[in-house]
Amino acid sequence: MAGKDYSLEVKTEAIRMVVELGMTHRAIEEVLGIRGRSRIKEWMRAYRREGQAAFTKPNGRPPSDQSEFERLRMENALLKKFQ
Repeated sequence: MAGKDYSLEVKTEAIRMVVELGMTHRAIEEVLGIRGRSRIKEWMRAYRREGQAAFTKPNGRPPSDQSEFERLRMENALLKKFQ
């Protein structure tokens, strides 16, 4: 089940609130409207590991080659005709 994706600004603000203001995860969750304190813990782990770069990496699979996608689309259409 996929959760809500939070913007870079929300993640950055949550990290700032922990690091600079020393706020608790519960307080940050209430102020920013974040669902689940475990998210903040995950963001903090990623921030400690990779810094701000942890939040600028794209999520999910890298985009595939468009020509391969089109070839598979045509192949699927052909297979549907013969079904």
